[in-house]
Amino acid sequence: MKKSIQKIVVPLVLFVAVVGYQTFIEPKLPGESKLADETKLPQSTAEKIDNKQLSLGLNQLMKAFKSHQSKLWLEVDGTVSKSLRDDNKGDRHQKFILKLTNGHTVLVAHNIDLASKVPLQRGDSVVIRARYEWSKQGGVLHWTHRDPRMHIEGGWIQHNGKQYR
Repeated sequence: MKKSIQKIVVPLVLFVAVVGYQTFIEPKLPGESKLADETKLPQSTAEKIDNKQLSLGLNQLMKAFKSHQSKLWLEVDGTVSKSLRDDNKGDRHQKFILKLTNGHTVLVAHNIDLASKVPLQRGDSVVIRARYEWSKQGGVLHWTHRDPRMHIEGGWIQHNGKQYR
């Protein structure tokens, strides 16, 4: 009797988990990639990222760089100074160099297995929420995407009125 109940309950639990995930955790429109999330921002949302917040993020990043600190979440803005070749080994990443408003540069590694690739060109302005990791070259901004496990808020890249997460 116990084995017959297991034969029914285990597949039923798996079915409910898959349907629940597809329905509630990762709802998408027809034809939209299940891995990517690109959101058009309403004007009011874009305005919420104010200069004071970005200035604070820049100050936090510079302090972290000088003290070799990592694992710091922040929001910064800047200009794309160079697009690099995508890293296709393991998790795929779109990579570019971001020149911050004070002239400091950081590498941005945007996971394109979890988020849409951002259509960037040299000179484009972006606002980024990401996790900063120290390096002697200036640092790396990563986690520019939603957390697929939904344990943390995650990050994003805002470009031309759209948010890529």
